Amino acid sequence: MPHDRFGERVEPEETDALVLPFPEPPHDERCVDGWIDRDAAVPCLHCKPHLARIVRRRRGRSPPTSSRTPTKS
Repeated sequence: MPHDRFGERVEPEETDALVLPFPEPPHDERCVDGWIDRDAAVPCLHCKPHLARIVRRRRGRSPPTSSRTPTKS
């Protein structure tokens, strides 16, 4: 039985909605050890989500990070 913020027991209300988690995206069946195409360097973003930034940058969707700023001439 749930408790309120003061520690008192409260009855669950019928209006409380059941919150379901998001469904997990389907895993690509071509994935072998985290790579869809190892020769073309295509990572499986389900197995290697940290490489999504590199894939977006390669496709031109994310600007590269640079410490240099353009100078005015």
